[in-house]
Amino acid sequence: MGLIARGRGTPQEPDATAIAERDLERAKKSVDTALPTMANFEVPLAAWRVHATAADLYARMRNRSRAEQHRELSRATVMTLANSLPQIATLIERLPVSVP
Repeated sequence: MGLIARGRGTPQEPDATAIAERDLERAKKSVDTALPTMANFEVPLAAWRVHATAADLYARMRNRSRAEQHRELSRATVMTLANSLPQIATLIERLPVSVP
């Protein structure tokens, strides 16, 4: 699951606690704040987490297209991070990438 944030979230890290508590309205507000906040910056670790959390949120809201969109953005970010570490490329090739 995309429940990776701890606590109540920050502008760069949405409130995954709200998702766990099934307060989807609060979670959506948090995601809606986090996405544009990181849009003007290169923050791949935050982007990976925000998109994973958004994917989880939209899946719970039964919005499959938005969930898949954020799941793919999360996967792409993970792969960008992985490819930026060529010295461990062989290790990365052996590990399956699993993003909720």
